[in-house]
Amino acid sequence: MADRELLTYELLAHISRRKQLPLLPAGAAPPATELGDVASLIRRGLAVAKPALLPDPANVQGDVYLTFPKDWEKLLFFHITNPKLFVKDLANFKPTTSADVIHDSLLRIAKFKQAARARSKPEDLSQKQIAFTRQGMDLLGHKEHIGDNYFDDGVSNDTPATNVDYPFRPSDQEIHGVFTIAASDEANCKKGKDSVLELFKNSITVAELEGHSRPARERGHEHFGFLDGVSQPALRGLILPHKGQPQCNAGVVIMGYPGDPLYEAGSAEARPYPTGYPGDSLHEAGSAQARPAWTRDGSLMVFRKLKQMVPEFRKYVRDAGPKWREWMPSEEVEDMKKLNPPFADAEGEDLYGARLVGRWKSGAPIPRALYRDDLTQTTEDTINDFDFTVQGAYNPTQLRTCPFTGHIRKVLPRNLDPFVQRDFLESRFIVRSGMPYGPEVDESSESQTTKYDRGLLFACYQSSIGNGFQSQLSWIWNDYFPPASFRPSKWGQDAILGITPPAPTVVQVTAGQKLPKDGEISLEVENNPPDANAAVVDGFSRAKVKPSVTPSFHIEFRGGDYFFVPSVKTLRQWSSA
Repeated sequence: MADRELLTYELLAHISRRKQLPLLPAGAAPPATELGDVASLIRRGLAVAKPALLPDPANVQGDVYLTFPKDWEKLLFFHITNPKLFVKDLANFKPTTSADVIHDSLLRIAKFKQAARARSKPEDLSQKQIAFTRQGMDLLGHKEHIGDNYFDDGVSNDTPATNVDYPFRPSDQEIHGVFTIAASDEANCKKGKDSVLELFKNSITVAELEGHSRPARERGHEHFGFLDGVSQPALRGLILPHKGQPQCNAGVVIMGYPGDPLYEAGSAEARPYPTGYPGDSLHEAGSAQARPAWTRDGSLMVFRKLKQMVPEFRKYVRDAGPKWREWMPSEEVEDMKKLNPPFADAEGEDLYGARLVGRWKSGAPIPRALYRDDLTQTTEDTINDFDFTVQGAYNPTQLRTCPFTGHIRKVLPRNLDPFVQRDFLESRFIVRSGMPYGPEVDESSESQTTKYDRGLLFACYQSSIGNGFQSQLSWIWNDYFPPASFRPSKWGQDAILGITPPAPTVVQVTAGQKLPKDGEISLEVENNPPDANAAVVDGFSRAKVKPSVTPSFHIEFRGGDYFFVPSVKTLRQWSSA
């Protein structure tokens, strides 16, 4: 590292809009006389309090918390055919570390920007990462459980088997791991893939998925058209946070540090790390069994293939737009009547789509741009500077801010005071690293109905799948989340990632009785004709109102798996065994 050119704050200023900026040491700052435009970056960096115990970026694989800068990606899901040879080949595999991302990938991009190059990335940028399934680790002899039930059970069961695509169908070859190849362009992505296949040519077979950025002005946007990956969490002590950017402890994403639910500093009951870290251990709640030492600096990756029905989504939003007077809250309709220039029906389409996501296509958040897109709210200091609070409202509200069903509010509520502690919400953060796949919509043949497969290759990182991905999935499909009072209210599912619910069961009351229009209600329900099965349903009654726009969902979960992303040190240990 001593002879390596290092990223500085002066160079970092050229990529300051990046969602995940690395926190640099004080020595990376130029002399005071040369501060210029980088002064604010340095002040922010010096103001960040660093926890005493932090991961070493040189030991954490590169996509985990910084995410790979990329325009092309290949995912090589591999099946190990010769375990002994695979271990030998693994010794010659060099993954891209987080330190490499900082002092190679980002350094080179920053220098390109400094030179005012037209391209956004160096042409030869290429990065690699490896991760393993539970089955793959077992095959290699690493059978010790890591303390995560979702991963250790080896079952990815949140996608109906009838909707699974290759290579995740039950009849497909067992997946033992995945190589992530991320590059600046197609040619270098292929070169990175070819180098991996050449190295492991006699020890694995692979199934490949490919993604790439969308063209021109749509770069950085997913197929529905919205800027993606904006609300990334900043890991304290590792990431230089933008104004308002959500923050969490490093252990929420990287195993072995405060924030990891199995980490317990100074525990006398838990077995201390045998690797020489004083005064700390990884501790499983309710037992004295620590995680294996080799899990430290690792992370758990969840992968899902998400198919997007783009023509159907566009029609849904287009049809809903002119009805804005019906689906907007009545108080806000009155506000909108005062807009200058007047709000036009043609603007309703973009507003409806923005309220589904919680952001406009530009990335501007609804709380900062209520009724029209506003590019001034997309700067690095404004795009995340909000927490859904509304002046004068004590409880969480969806009036004059993002709806509770808006995607960014379902998965990252930011502030649910006084009902949910912020520390709890932080413990549920994930780092996302997705990439669009598939062709652009062919308007000549797909104006109404999806013909070609396209969507998002979704990946996320966390130290606990239960705390991270699965918690957010439960919020996405929970009609009653988030809590906004002591009386449950049914808001609906995540407007983007929801699933079509089953048809409601119609129950008729006994003759002579009437249902209350509102208030608490308890129903005894039995089959007709009566049998041994009966149920009691407790809840709150509300008048049945036909919605002006019936919720419709246009994303399908098409398969995926859970992976462990080992540290660089662990990979070296495994390959020398």
